[in-house]
Amino acid sequence: MSKLSYILDNIRNDWSQLRHEWQSCSTEWNDGVARTFEREHWQEYERVLPFAIDKLEELDNLIQTALEEIE
Repeated sequence: MSKLSYILDNIRNDWSQLRHEWQSCSTEWNDGVARTFEREHWQEYERVLPFAIDKLEELDNLIQTALEEIE
């Protein structure tokens, strides 16, 4: 496993845990501050992080292919 693969696994796990925690928290925390946080921060995380993870996966695959070709 490459260092990038290891980091990517950690990011995936952390993002999954964070999403779970937000879902749990948002059922109890439902006021104006929570809605502002969701609108100004969380929605951006939901949009950007899966895209970034996909791109990191593509980069990891490209690196793995390049390493196999030079061996």
